[in-house]
Amino acid sequence: MMIRWPNIGLWGNFSPCEEGVLAAINQNFFILDLLVQMGIENFVASLPADPLEGDAYILTAPDEGGEVNDIMVWDGNSWVEVDPKVGFMGFVKTPNQYYWFNGTNWVILPTNLGDVVGPGSSVDNSVVRFDGVTGKVIQGSGVIIDDSNNITGVQQITSVVSDSGLGKSVITRTDSLEGLLTVNSTASGSAQALAAPLTFATRFTGALVSIASFGAAPTALYGRVQIIINGRASTITLTNGASIVTGTGADLVIKPGAAIWMYYDSTITAWVVIGGSGGGSSGIVVADNTALLAIPTGDRADGTRIYQVDEKLNWQYQGGITNADLVLLNNYHYVYPSAQSLAAAAAVSLTTGIFKSLIKVSSSVSGGSTITLPSGRRNGEELALLGNSAANTPTIQEAANVIQNGDISIQLNQLVEYVWITSLTAWVKKGV
Repeated sequence: MMIRWPNIGLWGNFSPCEEGVLAAINQNFFILDLLVQMGIENFVASLPADPLEGDAYILTAPDEGGEVNDIMVWDGNSWVEVDPKVGFMGFVKTPNQYYWFNGTNWVILPTNLGDVVGPGSSVDNSVVRFDGVTGKVIQGSGVIIDDSNNITGVQQITSVVSDSGLGKSVITRTDSLEGLLTVNSTASGSAQALAAPLTFATRFTGALVSIASFGAAPTALYGRVQIIINGRASTITLTNGASIVTGTGADLVIKPGAAIWMYYDSTITAWVVIGGSGGGSSGIVVADNTALLAIPTGDRADGTRIYQVDEKLNWQYQGGITNADLVLLNNYHYVYPSAQSLAAAAAVSLTTGIFKSLIKVSSSVSGGSTITLPSGRRNGEELALLGNSAANTPTIQEAANVIQNGDISIQLNQLVEYVWITSLTAWVKKGV
């Protein structure tokens, strides 16, 4: 009895003189003619109304049985449906590519096994990316890396930085870098009031002498670093004032070829200079903690950075303009900033640094000096006193701002350590 074989759909197993054998044999040749060297006109969602005999298409829309990707060939009178099997391969005239059936979809068969070849729309120097529609096929992008390794066409960069090992939260930063650098050759003269710089960097190349102010940044650019570059042969002065905070309380001179970094702080509605290269000071540099604490109130704008030379620490005013609002930028790393050796006196009031201070205490006063501890400045600040006198030992008295087991006389080379607890408004001796 005649049956249809499962692979390519040929008829077989004929019985002698069985009815329909001739038609089945003719259809076998028709299918073989299609599949032995399969040529497909195109992928279509609907079949054409005026096909030529032998025209074959791959139907991308569901047929009457709900199937897709079937091969449909016109025999002169009607469409013959051929179910594709895994491994079927044919040449599709449009888009002029070989395709093979993977059991689910028709995919392009690689024809070049050496150099990678992209589509005709690829642009010289464009970065390649995979085509998400057709699978593992490369396509050109709008991002260009030219022969000098310059990158253009990047619209947005999104990055995630995790510092969970230090107990910090994950920071997600999305920023548009379109138009990375603006060259401003039109600004000229002194005391110029300029619009807010909106690109990542601005290079001034004209006859600009000084900048008196910048306009307020749009909300989307609050906190984003802006770079100002002096592309002139002479200096440009950045005026410290209502809209620009240089961190020094004075005007900032940008030397030729130098640059400064600033950001817009919406809390004080001003641009704050936070860094620079080769062009004067972009913050306040101090020699030790005493100088750090003596910074004039007028220079303590929120965001001002202070660099301590002795210990190479970077500080910043944050959230206000008092000493208590100074934060150590790398505040997970503590050091002893300085040591202070006391002069002999009957009563001595100490001056501490911030976070950690080591003070040598000694006395030539008979019976020893009485030492008064100052109030701490930040919760967790630490104070260490090291005995430096063999004969007359100084005494730390228990007081309203000192919690310990009675008065303590500090012997030679004895180390007594305290920590400031803001909620108690007191120094608490370690090991009490």
